[in-house]
Amino acid sequence: MVRAFVSAALTILVLIGTIVLVVTRPRGLSEGIAATAGTIAVLLVGTATLGDVWQGIVGTAPVLIFLIAMMFVATIAEDAGCFEWAAERAVAWSRNDGRLLFVNLYALGALVTIFLSLDVTAIVLAPIVCALIRRTRLSPLPYVVSCAYVANTASLFLPVSNLTNMLAYSLLAMPFNAFVRVMTLPNLAAMCVNLLVFFVLFRRNIPIRFEPYPLPVLSSSEFDQRRLRRTAAGLVAVVIALLVFGALGWPLYIPAVAGALLLAPPSLLLREIDANRLVRSVAWALPLFVVGMYTILVGADRAGLGVFWRSFVAGAAADPGGWGYLKIAVGTAISSNLVNNLPTALVMITSLGAVVPPATRSALAFASLVGTNVGSNVTVFGSLATMLVLGTARRYGIQVSAFQYVGIGLVTVPLMVLTATLVLWGGVH
Repeated sequence: MVRAFVSAALTILVLIGTIVLVVTRPRGLSEGIAATAGTIAVLLVGTATLGDVWQGIVGTAPVLIFLIAMMFVATIAEDAGCFEWAAERAVAWSRNDGRLLFVNLYALGALVTIFLSLDVTAIVLAPIVCALIRRTRLSPLPYVVSCAYVANTASLFLPVSNLTNMLAYSLLAMPFNAFVRVMTLPNLAAMCVNLLVFFVLFRRNIPIRFEPYPLPVLSSSEFDQRRLRRTAAGLVAVVIALLVFGALGWPLYIPAVAGALLLAPPSLLLREIDANRLVRSVAWALPLFVVGMYTILVGADRAGLGVFWRSFVAGAAADPGGWGYLKIAVGTAISSNLVNNLPTALVMITSLGAVVPPATRSALAFASLVGTNVGSNVTVFGSLATMLVLGTARRYGIQVSAFQYVGIGLVTVPLMVLTATLVLWGGVH
């Protein structure tokens, strides 16, 4: 009895310690190394086994293959100037209206997030937005914060938009068409609330007019137009193929891998991109992180943490009306902001699979995604995308304090989560 208690306590400490390391990243420690160290620890404690590690690899392999392939595709598109070109259009179409520029950049971030994932928005688009804002001499706060928000808020539309979506979609065998049909309106509602609240909060920071920057972000003399057109066409083809494969219920990693194989060889042969640059662009720590966290959470589940979550999920599933949906969304939002949204999503997926009948599982999974995606915007460590965007802003000399970010989140996020959840419940019923 004492040995079991000690093992359980040690496993919970390992989980907490791993999350702290992932969030704080001491001396640049990668999340993959932190999760691997945690995995070794729970294996030594005995609450997880090598079989659990293998199950984590097998269960998440399609998701991870998809993400790695899409990182290759996004890097090739970035180097070809696709995202800079899109940012230029956002500026040109704003006609020096600060409010319209704000909407245009938010819309651009939403499109990138929806079709290429929030990681592309955080890693590729955020630096472009920061450079653009510095050149236009606008107040950076609303534009940087909206970039972080849209990466999370717009990630409900498609399974491919967020790793949390992909895990729920894959591990709970959720139909692609149902995912898109159910989540479109809640996501649109959350985005509309997001924009409305931001226009109120930042009404003094977003100017009616702004002076155009002296030089364009990208000029036609600086890159090969044919390369841009070819890469853009390939990127569009990948997006269309993802939608077709999803609608037909086929594996999503196939068009992603095909897109990488289609775009990479010409770029490498024509020396448009360096092989080392392409390899370095992939977050190779991500598979270690996902499999490691899966294993640690399996151990934590056996240590007793799962009892709490399964009780919470079962109670929410039994609630009448929309209260159960709201409990799930709020609960996962709170957890995401305290311990990050990816561990929260993994715990919720496991709990839903264990205690909720298949007939109602998907609906509650959708509510949990509202919490992990939209609801993770309160703290600076609620989502890895938020951490990446704010880290990029700091490299450009733009400071957004944790206090500022939390203050904005406490006003904005509850309204977004409440609205999205109510729209979700209304759509499901």
